[in-house]
Amino acid sequence: PMTVLEGPPGAGKTALLATWFTQTARPAGWLSVDADDVDPIRFAVHFAAAVQQAHPDLVRDLNGLCALPRSAEIEVIWAEQVVAPLRESGARVVVVLDDLHYAYAVSKIAAAFDWLFARMPPGLSVLASSERELPSGPRFPVRSAISRAPEGLPPALSVPDRLCPDRSEEHTSE
Repeated sequence: PMTVLEGPPGAGKTALLATWFTQTARPAGWLSVDADDVDPIRFAVHFAAAVQQAHPDLVRDLNGLCALPRSAEIEVIWAEQVVAPLRESGARVVVVLDDLHYAYAVSKIAAAFDWLFARMPPGLSVLASSERELPSGPRFPVRSAISRAPEGLPPALSVPDRLCPDRSEEHTSE
């Protein structure tokens, strides 16, 4: 399943996600999506890295994926690095995607999410925030918004080491 928190900047989406992330007992990985994540391969690798945060032995060599040609398909990366390992291991993980609207604006990434949700392993859940409404449908079953940031919450978290830094310079937006 995928849960999307939608709301304007400053509404407290990231604070709410960060609080949940720091307090959950469930294995979880975090990706702060930004404008550089519009490169489909880079986004796919960062998504796999978020799974790796929760299960370090589950996801294989991510650095090698950065060298994939632009014609590579996100679905192939997710099939090999996320879907198959989660199905085989039976592991459970929540991937938190803060500011998903940046990447979701790229049609190739949005289409890859349709592919992923059609093949979602039972152990994978996605919790996301977005400043814009994402397309609705049966694959987006829960939608909520918050109107103000709760007080006293920890700062936002991010993937400590960004992978594929050179790819963002090559990408031209759709």
